[in-house]
Amino acid sequence: MNWITVAVLLIGLLIWRGAKPQRPRKGGKRTNALPGGLSGEQIEALLASNDEAEMVANMGRVSAPLDRHRILSAVVIKIYPGRKDPAVRAHLYACGKTYLEEFGTMAPGLQAASESGTMDVPVFKCLAIAMEEDRRYAEALAICRLAMQWGVDDGTKTGYAGRADRLKKKMAVH
Repeated sequence: MNWITVAVLLIGLLIWRGAKPQRPRKGGKRTNALPGGLSGEQIEALLASNDEAEMVANMGRVSAPLDRHRILSAVVIKIYPGRKDPAVRAHLYACGKTYLEEFGTMAPGLQAASESGTMDVPVFKCLAIAMEEDRRYAEALAICRLAMQWGVDDGTKTGYAGRADRLKKKMAVH
């Protein structure tokens, strides 16, 4: 029975990869220098699986900064909607902390890979919103400042500058 599941997943992945236009990577070749590290195909399969637990379990086998960005972002996006649950929120913060600690190594590759000049970093927005909901205004403000420092846009009209202004007002009241 397992071989059928694997075959279906591989066929689905091949169809998905064939339907998606492939553009050359900017910023160089993948370098997973870890012994036993995941190959590019394994990383793509992991992302396609949308299995958050499997992604987290395999993070230790991924060393390329862009691949770590993609996997950590996928995990945060996957768990973010369940943030009302305290255990999920703790997991969200743990993944977010890892992401923020590594962002300095990820950012140059993200900037190089960006065609529009704007980095796609949903982790900042997810963390800022969750922290604001928890009234952790100073931490949310720090995330907004980091995002502005790197030129990250949150997709809103006022961007992180507007989000930071709203957080400052809330800090003054509380």
